Amino acid sequence: MEYFKRIELDELSALGEKERMEVACKVVSTLGSEINLLIQNSELTKKLEQFIAYLPADAFTDLVEKVKIKDVFNTNTTFIAEKILKTIQSHSKASTAVQKEVQMQFVEQIQTSILSNIKKSLKSKGTNYLIREIIEIGSSTQPLLSALGKIDVEEFLEDKTKINTYATYLGALPEAACKESVDALVDLLEVEMLRDYQSFLYQKVCSLSTQKNLDAIFYKIKNALGELCKDRVANYFMQSFIEAYDPAKLFPLLAEELSSFPKNSNILFGLAKRACQTNNGEIVEYLIEKVFYREDIMRRLLINELGGFDSKTSKLGMALLSIKTKHLRDMQLETISLYDKHWLFNNLGQKIVIALISSKLDKDIEKVFIRSMVKDFIGIYRTKGGSVLLSAIDRVAEPEIKRELKKLARVSQDSRGFQDSQDTRDSRDTRETAPNRPNHRPSITRTPRS
Repeated sequence: MEYFKRIELDELSALGEKERMEVACKVVSTLGSEINLLIQNSELTKKLEQFIAYLPADAFTDLVEKVKIKDVFNTNTTFIAEKILKTIQSHSKASTAVQKEVQMQFVEQIQTSILSNIKKSLKSKGTNYLIREIIEIGSSTQPLLSALGKIDVEEFLEDKTKINTYATYLGALPEAACKESVDALVDLLEVEMLRDYQSFLYQKVCSLSTQKNLDAIFYKIKNALGELCKDRVANYFMQSFIEAYDPAKLFPLLAEELSSFPKNSNILFGLAKRACQTNNGEIVEYLIEKVFYREDIMRRLLINELGGFDSKTSKLGMALLSIKTKHLRDMQLETISLYDKHWLFNNLGQKIVIALISSKLDKDIEKVFIRSMVKDFIGIYRTKGGSVLLSAIDRVAEPEIKRELKKLARVSQDSRGFQDSQDTRDSRDTRETAPNRPNHRPSITRTPRS
């Protein structure tokens, strides 16, 4: 333990990845059974957490086997237990069957301690974190879920810590039990709760609700919609509710207040995107004319102040191209006027091009637009996600272009070809960045945690 006390974390972080792993393994292996004394000390516990991050699955499992958490209500041991549980989850794919068995024994050890006094556990902030981590791991958690299910839902609404735990619990329930819990929460809902910490639980409820639940929520909040949309807490709930509910019912109650919202309001964007999804052209046209304003609308939505793509507002721009309105042709032409060759090699740029060519352009315009890309087909194909764009082009292209695409598929070194792209779309590439050019970068919008 003396060696562990002496070594500085700065020394560890200065090493390369491989060296860090080797040093972390060596240092942690010297602790032996003393590790259970170490975790009683808050400073040493924080230090150990840093070392755990660098351990491979085998060394981590050896450590887990030695750790004995005797008190799940002690702050120091709670921190290290949480770190271990998080790491078990992150190591789940890399661990062998034997390693998983050891790790699950630790999970069951913590779960047993929690279940020894579940109500006391829910009163402890640190132990609530452990409950959530065990539920997230999702293995052998039925005893914990059953114990939580026996507690009156109103007890969870008492404070924010319990509410976050209940939100995690809801997501792990089987369908029938989840429906029963959601029904109970909807019955308990009062407007004032949405202005307080309970709002974040009801965001989760929106995503799990049936249409009957959503209608019941709407009936309870309809007289306060405008106030809730502007409230600093309740507006997060309203964003979730708008994403799930029929905009035709919300719009008449919000129409008079929409112009008073900031132009970059998530409420406005959510309502507009939902109207596009439900093919409600009347609402979309009103928002274009009275709220977002028609002039330069696509430039303002697709491109940020630095000339890169705006990852937030461009989603609305693409949605507006997906619905037939009296403004569609103008928006198509404006998007084409903004088009630049580098869009073809950028993930978000490709998505915008796909939205554009899927929006039923005039045939003559479509033909010229697609022909302008032919020389770049090989480059597009070699770009990550490019095969999806080529598939979209193939769906609307004239015979001559289709032949070029077939030729590309034959000569490509990638035997799968672009035609397989519909089955292999890369859902992992969720980062939508601007082109890699000087002074061009995407805008970043942070979503507050619920």
